[in-house]
Amino acid sequence: MNFRIALYSIAMMVVTLFSACHDDDDFVNTLQPTHDAINVESAFFGTVVSGRTLTSIPTKVSTDTFLLGEYTADTIGKTHGDLLVQFDAPGGISLPQEGGVTNISDTLLSLNISFADIKNTSTATDTTLHLQLQKMTSKLGYRTNYTYDMDVSSFVSGVSLVDTTLTLSKSNMSFSVVLPATLTEDITKAIESAQATFLSTDAFTSFFPGLYLKATGGSALITVSSVSLSYSFKYKATSGATISYAVDFPANDNVRQVNILSQVPSSISYTSSALVMSPMSSSVQVTIPYESIKNTFGVETGGFFTSSGKKVSVNSAMLYLNASNKISTVGVPSYLLLLRSSKFPSYFSQASTAPDNVNSMLAVYNSSDSSYAFSLKYYIQDLMQNGVSDSGDTVLVAVPVSPVMFSSSVLGVVPDPTLKGVVLALDSASTGLGVVMTDW
Repeated sequence: MNFRIALYSIAMMVVTLFSACHDDDDFVNTLQPTHDAINVESAFFGTVVSGRTLTSIPTKVSTDTFLLGEYTADTIGKTHGDLLVQFDAPGGISLPQEGGVTNISDTLLSLNISFADIKNTSTATDTTLHLQLQKMTSKLGYRTNYTYDMDVSSFVSGVSLVDTTLTLSKSNMSFSVVLPATLTEDITKAIESAQATFLSTDAFTSFFPGLYLKATGGSALITVSSVSLSYSFKYKATSGATISYAVDFPANDNVRQVNILSQVPSSISYTSSALVMSPMSSSVQVTIPYESIKNTFGVETGGFFTSSGKKVSVNSAMLYLNASNKISTVGVPSYLLLLRSSKFPSYFSQASTAPDNVNSMLAVYNSSDSSYAFSLKYYIQDLMQNGVSDSGDTVLVAVPVSPVMFSSSVLGVVPDPTLKGVVLALDSASTGLGVVMTDW
């Protein structure tokens, strides 16, 4: 994207609107005295774009997009994902009415996982996931904000229940892990003597807070789409018949799941560029030259007026971030949000909020020219009207996000939970800000 050409085009369009219909200057000045003339000015400003490590990003409240395992690529480094997962009650245990629940046998408790995608380290000779399961010792708060880099030590026992190595394949996007007898016995006892445990979410999560799925090695990173527990057993009815029974405990939206992620940076040194990744870790920040913009257009602080008393309006303010390299192994973030640094990361601590174009600006990746185009019109306008109260107001942080859509409208955005990456150019020719203003 040639910013100076784009800026010139915008400025000329604005000028044309005011001048195309009148060629007689004397006639124009008769209708509109010179001191009231509308003046269109444009300028191109270099921005300072630098790499930034993102931390403390609240995880997306989700039931169907979690990263589990390890994946290494030269371009992005190593991504590691673990998962804290709770399970919902089945709403009661409805056994056939043939006597009491006694003589339970052939019990089996298993963890079932389905996944929508799998990435395998290119240098690996197999596709494996080394997985350790630990029992959680305390419940997650349903409405509590947890971050991708949270400390899990207060939620887990640290004692392994299961250590297993799974060989995965795209031809079978699911697997099950049999859980040990100690957990099975606890559920069996509850069925025999405390069935109220299974009537409500709160009762069941108090009885069984959940599991910690910890990746301990391997070459595969999966995008988990569903998790559940299944419990099956047989029991003797008073008639003497042996009855089989099975029940599922889903990890659904009645309970919380939290993805724990870490990133070892790539060994590649990006020159005049920076890596932007989701769902956390590397990104960029853009420093907006507010004082330079204000001085160039002669705008007084705290209002839409120049030093000569003319009113000022921001017609256009476009910032482009250009991709210098697309990470083909993981895909490009479809959406980037530019967010005032003073609002990061608290912006994501609330329910998904739609970009307001003053504190947060959304751009869609343009595959035709490999760029993200941000309109900063209302953001610049707000700075000129209200000034800068925090140094973070003139620094914008880029965050890959997923939109919450209704029909074609964006109702809100949340941090993108999928593994994606793009390398953005940092040179001034690729990251300039073009501003067009009118004063009268």
